[in-house]
Amino acid sequence: MYTYNEKGDTRQIVGSASPKFYGGLNTSLRAYGFDLSLGFYFNYGNKIYDSSWMMFTSAGQRALWNQYDVIATDRWKAEGDISAFPKAVYGYTSAVYGTTTDKSIFDGSYIRLRDITFGYTLPAKWLKPAGLEGLRIYMQGTNLLTFTKFPDYDPEVGGGRLAGYYYLGYPNTRTVTFGIDVKF
Repeated sequence: MYTYNEKGDTRQIVGSASPKFYGGLNTSLRAYGFDLSLGFYFNYGNKIYDSSWMMFTSAGQRALWNQYDVIATDRWKAEGDISAFPKAVYGYTSAVYGTTTDKSIFDGSYIRLRDITFGYTLPAKWLKPAGLEGLRIYMQGTNLLTFTKFPDYDPEVGGGRLAGYYYLGYPNTRTVTFGIDVKF
């Protein structure tokens, strides 16, 4: 990734969209009819260019758009204020808006609980009178927890030509399902 500083100096390398390492960890536990399965995924050492952050922290070009709380409360307001965000001026246009700076580049590292399943299998002696071989009740969740410093919705951004680029993306879907497995 390349960026320009606010003085318009030449491009500088500020990081890579490729992670230094990534991986996963899966485990399953069973005891007394209960079962628990966990699947974690992690990604470390990549940078993400957040184009939507650049747009929302601009000096007013998008004044009618929703703003991030931290930006709305920590903007420059009066002489002597020290802030990382410029004063919002409705309709303001400048070359600063379209300039890529390192203010829009963030650490893309994260740890995600991608899959979890928790279930209970009823004892066979309870099921014989009903003519069943097995009955298991379970709950399954996907993408329930993500630990990251990335300020936007989801640090798991596109790959290929869009690796490390984020613009108003939808986060991975969180799902919770419940089920019953019946064996006759």
